[in-house]
Amino acid sequence: MWDGINRLGDGRVDYDWAFTYCQGVFLGAGVELYRVTREQKYADAALRTAGACIHRLCDPDTLLLPDEGIDDTGLFKGILIRYFAQLEKQFPGAIPVREVILANADALWNKGLDHRSVLCGPSWELKPILPVQLSVQLSGLMLLEGAAVMQRRSTSSELE
Repeated sequence: MWDGINRLGDGRVDYDWAFTYCQGVFLGAGVELYRVTREQKYADAALRTAGACIHRLCDPDTLLLPDEGIDDTGLFKGILIRYFAQLEKQFPGAIPVREVILANADALWNKGLDHRSVLCGPSWELKPILPVQLSVQLSGLMLLEGAAVMQRRSTSSELE
């Protein structure tokens, strides 16, 4: 999914503008449409988008999502994480989104979270530089929530 269609008024798509929130919103819509209609084409689109997103936007060695900055962009990764978690719940193990969520949460928890203030920055592998913005904090919280859900599902399935 691309952002910046006709951004410059030239009728062109900005193929270098790919943001995590665009991927998240699209794949989230696919998951929801699949839930409502049970039409496989929506599931296929969501899974294809998630795979492309991981391939294009995650660091290939660490699976970490990019630092997209502050202001509106500070919330972008949180939007993707929210819909990654929904995708994993609907289609467990189909795409390695669980691994992406857990790798990013591990980086945030062990490197990027200031445990004293409980604040994070736009890079989940670097301590925050004050002041921090609410949008950035929301992304970090969505990540930790998504990881907690993944961990809880793993624990409950191991107990069964």
